[in-house]
Amino acid sequence: MDRSYVALLRGINVGAHNRVPMADVRSLMTRLGYSDVRTHLQSGNVVFRGPDAPVAEVERAIADRLEADLGLPVAVLVRTDEEFREVVADNPVVGEDPARLMVLFLSEPAGHKLADIDPTRYAPEVFAVRPAEIYVYCAIGVLESALLKLFSDRRMGCAVTARNWRTVTRIAELLDR
Repeated sequence: MDRSYVALLRGINVGAHNRVPMADVRSLMTRLGYSDVRTHLQSGNVVFRGPDAPVAEVERAIADRLEADLGLPVAVLVRTDEEFREVVADNPVVGEDPARLMVLFLSEPAGHKLADIDPTRYAPEVFAVRPAEIYVYCAIGVLESALLKLFSDRRMGCAVTARNWRTVTRIAELLDR
């Protein structure tokens, strides 16, 4: 039985590093046996259909193929369509500017590593945690956010990739097409 997935490729087409046309990513995904492959922007957002399988297997298959075919050692974070829709529906953070609302996707649950953060220290920035996502509203701007800097791969102990709220909702719209 097939299902829909979202793959978030970390660090694709950021600056001069890991440059790859999305047409190549779509082709690679099709060669892996996935169908209805669609991408959003040039930053590694892929919606596709494939056999119902554990997410970790899907992540590993895509990451292995990216490295083998394109020479890109890229972290791949996958969510099922239901998981991704929950990220949108369960957003507990309200902000005036959707460009300043970021969702950090984690490769594994790591919320327990945030217990020592005092949210009041970062006001007016706010954050909220789901098991494998962190919502951050960067009230003073994304580039100036002290809070975003806290959620590094090193601190979290896993791969982390961020998308702004507009991108997250656009990916959800692709799932609904």
